[in-house]
Amino acid sequence: MTGAAALLDAMGATVARAALMRCCGCARWADAMVATRPFVSDAALHGAALRRWSEATTAEILEALGHHPEIGADLEPLRERLAATANW
Repeated sequence: MTGAAALLDAMGATVARAALMRCCGCARWADAMVATRPFVSDAALHGAALRRWSEATTAEILEALGHHPEIGADLEPLRERLAATANW
């Protein structure tokens, strides 16, 4: 297996959670995704992500959105913070 699913499956739980938090800033979502591993394919990973996100509360959606820059904000700090995941 290759791709994002294989990378996440190969990571320890702490590293995988950190990677998922860079993808979506919702702690409960990231925890649920770590608990769902292993993924058998990228399609299974994407399906799990969608299912977990569909369960998000308003507070969790706001938590995730809080990890994004405000409209009109300087994007350079965000580019620097997310440089390691630019190929995602």
